[in-house]
Amino acid sequence: MKPSEIAFDNSITNRDKFGIYVRTRREELGIKLRDFAKILNIAPAYLSDIEKGNRTAPLNHLEIIARELMVEESELEFFYDIAGCTHGNWPELNEYLASNRSAREAVRLARDKGLSEEEFLEMVLKLGEENEQTEPGK
Repeated sequence: MKPSEIAFDNSITNRDKFGIYVRTRREELGIKLRDFAKILNIAPAYLSDIEKGNRTAPLNHLEIIARELMVEESELEFFYDIAGCTHGNWPELNEYLASNRSAREAVRLARDKGLSEEEFLEMVLKLGEENEQTEPGK
């Protein structure tokens, strides 16, 4: 399975997608598990558990993993999303959410209303359109 196909495979849980992605990319690049574990400075058994979805990758290793697996710019968002699903934490979004009350309120509103992914996207796009209309010169 190609890494880009993982995102759309609903038979794979979000928690398992990161490990499958890492293993698939590592194997595509011809990197042995032990060698990759050494690069990451973790035990091979720990890396194996990450790839099986039994453990989470340390948050401070995500950037190294992305770099070493040559994750393309176009796939970085997906990479961090699936990593976040294993942790329940999205480090690249935390600062934005911490400094943007409206973003936190929008996420809470979506949660409280039980919005689907499509409904949430529709809400965000509508808010963006309303914001453009209220900006001076528009």
